[in-house]
Amino acid sequence: MIRPKFILLLCDLLLAFGCLVGSYGLRVGEFNELGSLTNGGLISLLCYLFVVLVSTYYFEMYEPQLFKRRTFILERCIYSALASFFLLSALFFLLPDLQFGRVLLILFLLLNL
Repeated sequence: MIRPKFILLLCDLLLAFGCLVGSYGLRVGEFNELGSLTNGGLISLLCYLFVVLVSTYYFEMYEPQLFKRRTFILERCIYSALASFFLLSALFFLLPDLQFGRVLLILFLLLNL
């Protein structure tokens, strides 16, 4: 039996990938150029997704029994997005080759909220 936490984790991973594709499409202007999303390498794509998953896991977004109030969920989503922003900014400062392009990080995190 699959635990609900892993279902939430998988759904969040798929949504984060969708947000990354959407923000890349908004940045480039065309969704036909999505093949160039992986031209930077799969490592950068996995770094984006890994940081988002770690920050959401750290802020307990995969514990359904804690979802009593909507304000709790909203607070945790905002905290998670801020943590992802700072972690990804630090990662891109240390390893600038992992970046997809300018403004993509902000669009990605806004769509991820």
